[in-house]
Amino acid sequence: MKLLEIRHFDPNTTSQLPTVVMGTDSSIAIGHKPVFLPEISEQWALEISPAYRICRLGKTISQRFASRYYDVMTLAARVIPTDLTQRLCDEGQSPLSPLATAFDSAISVGEWIEPKAEFSLELISPTQHEPIAVKSVIDSAIAYISKTFIVKNGDIIMAGGPIIRIPVKIGDRVIASVDGSEILAFNIK
Repeated sequence: MKLLEIRHFDPNTTSQLPTVVMGTDSSIAIGHKPVFLPEISEQWALEISPAYRICRLGKTISQRFASRYYDVMTLAARVIPTDLTQRLCDEGQSPLSPLATAFDSAISVGEWIEPKAEFSLELISPTQHEPIAVKSVIDSAIAYISKTFIVKNGDIIMAGGPIIRIPVKIGDRVIASVDGSEILAFNIK
């Protein structure tokens, strides 16, 4: 299983290429397992994106057939070490280095639900956010990413985000919902 995060993806433009961030299976915390922050940073941010699970093998998938390649969706929350990413930028390195994005339990994945073309995302805790209307771009993202990577059963693709970015700290409890149903909840330790 692999995790592919497609950041800054706009299917309506080809002038700017999106950024693709890969994650390892150990960087994914599934269920309500806590996220333990490693001692690589003093300041942390949380980014929430929609995520989709691939249910069949595919390569070079047409956008019109992409919906056949995922069966469920959820919310995924990536914890970002903000002072480390700033230091990497200052040194001329990528802020999306595996050191900053793929450490153990860097991404918490919520409960799987039936995929939706449009939905309302709401962050309930640690800070209340007004619901945000989200339109799925997963079909375009699968068409884009499958030109380079074979997608396989169990792979997780985060696309169309990050939708929300907030600062977090040890002791916070993160809770987010889709259309009023809580599907992502975990503690930061």
